[in-house]
Amino acid sequence: MQEPNQTKLEADHAQAGGTRIFLGRSPREAIAKARAVFGRDAVIIEQRRRGATVEIVASRDFPEPAQTTVAAATGGPAGTGAVASAGDRPGAGPTDPTRAGAPGAAEADTAAQGQSAQEPTVPGATDGVTGLMRQRLESLGFEPDFINRLDAPYGWRDLTLLLERQLRFARQVTPLTGAYRMVGAPGCGKTTTLIKLLAEHVLRYGRHGVQLISTDNRRLAGCEQLAEAAQLLNVPCLELAEDELPDALQTYRGSSLVLVDSAGVTAAQPAPVAADCRDVLVLPATWQPGALRRLRSRLGGQPAAVALTHVDHADVLGPCLSVLAEWQLPLAWLSRGPELPDDLERATPELLGELLASGIDRSQMSATFA
Repeated sequence: MQEPNQTKLEADHAQAGGTRIFLGRSPREAIAKARAVFGRDAVIIEQRRRGATVEIVASRDFPEPAQTTVAAATGGPAGTGAVASAGDRPGAGPTDPTRAGAPGAAEADTAAQGQSAQEPTVPGATDGVTGLMRQRLESLGFEPDFINRLDAPYGWRDLTLLLERQLRFARQVTPLTGAYRMVGAPGCGKTTTLIKLLAEHVLRYGRHGVQLISTDNRRLAGCEQLAEAAQLLNVPCLELAEDELPDALQTYRGSSLVLVDSAGVTAAQPAPVAADCRDVLVLPATWQPGALRRLRSRLGGQPAAVALTHVDHADVLGPCLSVLAEWQLPLAWLSRGPELPDDLERATPELLGELLASGIDRSQMSATFA
């Protein structure tokens, strides 16, 4: 049976910054109603009990401070700094000190309202992204230049769309054909990325027409790892000097797939131009923007695609994504683990958005963005 005041409460509160009140006989029932309206990722702003009824204040997105102030001014429940996704806090109990009605709740609400009303303007903010969305992007490591270039009022729910518009993603063609050379700094994952591409191709399409070439002969046993992988997958592998690569590419131009592993690029040894193959720039996600730009300056030509490695070791992805947006190089692959070939994935806006969101500490977000 519907509570008599439920319709009126929902109607009154629906205008308060996009938040709504949902009533139920249990937290589970109230949260289910919120999800039915806002989706599975509904944000629970507050939960409290009125007699036998549980009252949930929810919205579609993390509330801006102005929304919290409006809710408090209209007599509705104010934001308490305990923002969680529906399902994260289904049972906030009576011991929660920020829950309305608990000891200290009035003081907490007053402080939250004062903080919201006095929120300073973020320096450098543009008409595209301001306030808390700007802070969220900065907390993910995105550079100010990247944020300032955004020309639309993106919200947190628009993260995938933002990535799709600001980054270039390589057109995925299967099976992979042609000649590709892995280029990058020593230790950035060139050989591992190549082996992952090789393993995926051989497992799906067979080894016929595949040729491996290694020019990584500057360091001790530089070709050993690739040679072992070639032996395991029963694929021919050729070791040669960099100046011999153009002739070898001509020799194997009839092969369906040629993968070339190169020596690491350094200031003293920049990458030479190879006209008959496409370069894949292998970038570690753990590097700072300055190091990435220095590496890019040492390349002899324009890379055809980018493979982002060490994604699983990066605290934030914003720095490297800011640089990729600046370069407008097509992002093709993400490597986030040692498994062959499962941990090499096709780069998509959806996957990147998921990785960015999964790295967020929800408790920290609650404290920062409530």
